[in-house]
Amino acid sequence: MLGLDTIRTFVLVAECLNFSAAARQLQLPRATVSARIQELERRLGVRLLRRNTRNMSLTHEGGQYLIACQQALSTLQTAEDKLRNDGQLRGSIRLSLPALLPDSSLLRQLAAFCHLNSEVSVELVVDDAPLDFIEHRIDLAIRGGHPVKDNLVARELASYPIILVVNKLQARQWSDPLPSNMLLDPLARMKPALRSPRLHCQDLGYALQLCLNGTAPALLPEPLCRTHLQSGELVQLPSPFPLPDLPLYLVYEPRSQLSQAAQALIDWLLSTKD
Repeated sequence: MLGLDTIRTFVLVAECLNFSAAARQLQLPRATVSARIQELERRLGVRLLRRNTRNMSLTHEGGQYLIACQQALSTLQTAEDKLRNDGQLRGSIRLSLPALLPDSSLLRQLAAFCHLNSEVSVELVVDDAPLDFIEHRIDLAIRGGHPVKDNLVARELASYPIILVVNKLQARQWSDPLPSNMLLDPLARMKPALRSPRLHCQDLGYALQLCLNGTAPALLPEPLCRTHLQSGELVQLPSPFPLPDLPLYLVYEPRSQLSQAAQALIDWLLSTKD
């Protein structure tokens, strides 16, 4: 494949129809410019310029090739200008996140970012499983746990307290302390030795609904339960054992591998976190 320097040299020579004038603009020796044109003609297998000691002109093939090269260079220049010169972010970002977040502040931050950057599109890839970044073309991910892979970067966005809640109508039915095998623990916050639930549920939304329906008490992030606690639908109970908080991480590959738009979203989410 021909290099851009060779193509730019040909375009300038064809426009000037003079090796010396083109060499001065390129700040190159005349011999270098002449050698580039000769190598270009050799590789293409056609003569691009008619030249003698006094005059130079384009051949028919040279004229056609000049038009193609000018169009190609113009397209490249336009692309570079859009990316570098106007300061406006462009492109698309694939963001992986779970089906239910502990609170809605992250979605508000995303909406604000999109409003400020109208040329950037953010595609939400909703899946509770930690998707492979390469296989699913993920740029960033929101995960409720530290990534396992060493090549990923994890920055904590928030940390949510886990509380024990129960339907208000059944709050008096449960013994004190509550038997651990009666608790819904979708985030596995209990110690492994205590986990033997009769009803196992790994989904926050379903666990919340089961708790609201009076099926069983649940260990859930406090922001997820807040409106139901305020309305009186749920009652918070003292936990019989310590409950570690739920950290929420922003996960991504090294920044050098990310687009400018993805890097800007990282900075935005980290700067606007609560």
